[in-house]
Amino acid sequence: MNMNEGNCYTCFILGEGALPLLCGDILLRNNFRILGVISKDSEVKDWSNKNEIFLISPSEDFNSVLLNNSYDFLFSINNRYVLRESIYNSPLKYTINYHDGPLPKYAGAFATSWALMNQEKIHGISWHCVNGTIDGGPILRQSKIEIESVETVFSLNVKCFESAYNEFKELVKDLSNNAELLKVQDLTQRTYYPLYKSLPKAGVLTWHDAKIVDSTIRALKFDGHKNRLGLAKIILNNIFLIVQNAKILKSSSDELSGAIIGIDDDCVRVSCQFGDIELSDFMTMDGIEILSGSLKEVYGLEVGCNLGEIDDFLEKKIISFDKSIGKHESYWVEKLSSLDTLQFPYSSFNIEQSLKATHTFEVKYDQRLLLLSDGGSIGKGSMECVIALLVSYFTRISENEGFSFGFAHYELFKDKPVELCDLYSELVPFQVERNHQENFKSIFNKVRGQLEHINNCKTYARDVFFRYPELDFLKSKVVRKKLFPVQIFLVEDFSDHQEYCSSDLTFIISEKTNDFICVHDTSVYSAESMDKILDQIVLFIDEIIVSPDLPITSLNILSEAERHQLIYEWNATERSYPKDQTLVDLFESQAAESPDSTALVYEGTSLSY
Repeated sequence: MNMNEGNCYTCFILGEGALPLLCGDILLRNNFRILGVISKDSEVKDWSNKNEIFLISPSEDFNSVLLNNSYDFLFSINNRYVLRESIYNSPLKYTINYHDGPLPKYAGAFATSWALMNQEKIHGISWHCVNGTIDGGPILRQSKIEIESVETVFSLNVKCFESAYNEFKELVKDLSNNAELLKVQDLTQRTYYPLYKSLPKAGVLTWHDAKIVDSTIRALKFDGHKNRLGLAKIILNNIFLIVQNAKILKSSSDELSGAIIGIDDDCVRVSCQFGDIELSDFMTMDGIEILSGSLKEVYGLEVGCNLGEIDDFLEKKIISFDKSIGKHESYWVEKLSSLDTLQFPYSSFNIEQSLKATHTFEVKYDQRLLLLSDGGSIGKGSMECVIALLVSYFTRISENEGFSFGFAHYELFKDKPVELCDLYSELVPFQVERNHQENFKSIFNKVRGQLEHINNCKTYARDVFFRYPELDFLKSKVVRKKLFPVQIFLVEDFSDHQEYCSSDLTFIISEKTNDFICVHDTSVYSAESMDKILDQIVLFIDEIIVSPDLPITSLNILSEAERHQLIYEWNATERSYPKDQTLVDLFESQAAESPDSTALVYEGTSLSY
């Protein structure tokens, strides 16, 4: 713990990123004693270790640390946690928060993006005291920032960062000299933007005003930094395309709003009711970049065509769905960032053309098997039982301590507009932690709990891979549609099951029958490999019924022929040799027969006979 000499104020810092570190340096230079830093940021951790300051993880009970210490200030800097009353009242003087907006306007989240979308000319930052109103406490320091016509949210965030740093230096001087001035906010002028507020028109561009189109795209341009808001899009025949850049044109056409007035290789020009706009850098929801010139070939766009807009009905449906899943996005990002996909031992890449083949496999529901799980009856429990069987089999053959496969349930988009399927992922990661001591009932209970959690969190927006830097390593897999090599789909019935066959290996479970279909890519799994997998599953079910209490990892999955091959044939290493000759004689004979052949290799050096 850092122990500065002399009389000084004591404090804690709560936050993420670079700004808390720079503010921490200012505090130390002004003889503040930092009792601890609450953060999960690796940079903050390194800084704390370097300065010998106590580091507390937000996942721990940091509230008890704050409540059980006597200190003067709590500095909340780039902190997303809403502090309860007992915490923000625990310092002897103030809890002080940094906000990237000119309070009382733009309280809440993503102030810089909303300011740009609202085409503000002046923005600002605020250092304020924390009270019971989010971003509503008295202001200690504030500064204004000019917004330029080409400002992006990234460049505006940089300006806010610099302004926050400079104002904090002055704030610390004020606090050190007991010269701080508190200005009560005029809450009648307050505007507030909730954390999970949806973008206008769900981020889909409209063609009323070129300035609004331009400001929307700039407001969502984070330049590779974390973007929790979303990306600007256009809609073409129920398909969404991401648009990354725009420029307002000086000329203004007389065409109808949304009409395409020009297409070049690198841009599309669109007429708006007020002004014209040039759009460029298009990308599918899977991250495939599309040249403007190829929009005609792929989507049938040409000069004179009209770009669509989402109607009020679709907007309400999208916003309603987005609100139900938005609060869970960080959960899915965390799951995806630690994705370790399941790899089957029987896959082998063939250069032959990739084709889809189907194996239909009927699961016989022995009542004893269902009783082993939860004592229920055929129905919902039977579907859970099939999933638990497959997860148990995956656990048995996997060499990893943990793995994930893709999971989808038909009810997610049931009775929903078709456009939702393009905006949100049908598949989510189903994560399994491998425990060598678990039996079937234990795995069944874990599967049931995981299914309940997935039902609650539903899914995530498909563009998350292009908004979160921690998911960069998955982009190539998303583009190639190889995020989940192994998938499980729950469907009402098997009609049109080919639409679910996008992976190397897909298990499709029907709600109406007691069987599942297995679909595989022939360039990855041969017919012989699939026969082996399905034979093993049959044997595995029998093993579970006979030995329900044994750990899954100890159950046999080999047929008698495979066991004989493994134990006897592959261990049959005996070889005949001239028993009347010594080892020296045999070596000399080999040297005479092939004197130039390699006899020994060691650290890159080889010797012939």
